[in-house]
Amino acid sequence: MDSGATCHITSRKEVFLNLDGKHREKIGVANGQTLLMVGRGTVLMNFKNENDDTIKIRIDDILYAPQVGGSLLSVRRLIKKSFKINFTDDKCEIQSGDGTKQYVVADLHKNLYRLRQSQSINIAQAKQHKCAHE
Repeated sequence: MDSGATCHITSRKEVFLNLDGKHREKIGVANGQTLLMVGRGTVLMNFKNENDDTIKIRIDDILYAPQVGGSLLSVRRLIKKSFKINFTDDKCEIQSGDGTKQYVVADLHKNLYRLRQSQSINIAQAKQHKCAHE
């Protein structure tokens, strides 16, 4: 989990259902570097819930940045899409907006929450509309 990113971002081109390679955008990251986003599109991710069931979730408007070395999800953008996010001492859950369906669980591991899934992706909390990673 990373509380500084403001956009959904991935370095994994193979997870995109569609990718607009014409989109170019620069974002700042925590170490002060600026990275170039070289595309924007939609991905389909396989997440694991508390029962270890695989749940597929479509994520729109995710930026493609080969240099990132992983993936980040913006908590703010998930909430705007009517997901509910619950943090506890040892896990995080992404649920339906009414809280009746659990989509994914992230377990606390060395002070970071790691999502249970077959594809590496992390959650990032958004602070503002402009993409940044602080």
